[in-house]
Amino acid sequence: AGADAYTSWGRWTSGRIELTVLGLQARLTLTANHGVHYLVGVPSATVPTSGTFAYELIGSTRPTLSTGVVSPGTFTATAGVAFGPGQPARVGLDATVSLGSASYAFATPGGAANPGRSTLTTGAGHAFAGSVQAIQAGSGAITCGAGGCPVDLQGGLFGPNGARLGLSYQIQAPTGGSTISGVGVFAQQPAT
Repeated sequence: AGADAYTSWGRWTSGRIELTVLGLQARLTLTANHGVHYLVGVPSATVPTSGTFAYELIGSTRPTLSTGVVSPGTFTATAGVAFGPGQPARVGLDATVSLGSASYAFATPGGAANPGRSTLTTGAGHAFAGSVQAIQAGSGAITCGAGGCPVDLQGGLFGPNGARLGLSYQIQAPTGGSTISGVGVFAQQPAT
């Protein structure tokens, strides 16, 4: 777990979860290799109206496989946001998840260096959601194949003037089944 003035993130593990969805109950026992990842924060009330800002990773959870059969991995990433007057901000991302003997790299168009090309844009409350493809290197618990694995991204800008960028990710095998999940928080750097 980690926290700063604008965000809090972490991973619940080694316990039991009881869920009720649409009247159906489910129970799941978490081991040290499992995780329920969370990210909460103070949404940005204001953001810059122009400029491109780099965001450095300041904290993340260790990515976990939904089955818990592999020890938690590592998450590395950089992000960038392009702001423009009267338009949604564009969020650029370059990330790699390493889990077991495999790594999964994913990025938005333009990546963190050129977020103005990204298709991942903010909406109401400066939140965003979208998907990209992950490219797998090595043999892992999920297999992406030649077309890659879909990665669902959700997050938003937090704190004054978009001081933080937080996101959650979920990598899914193309045929369904197991997923890899985690969260990351980034701090805004001076405008370029």
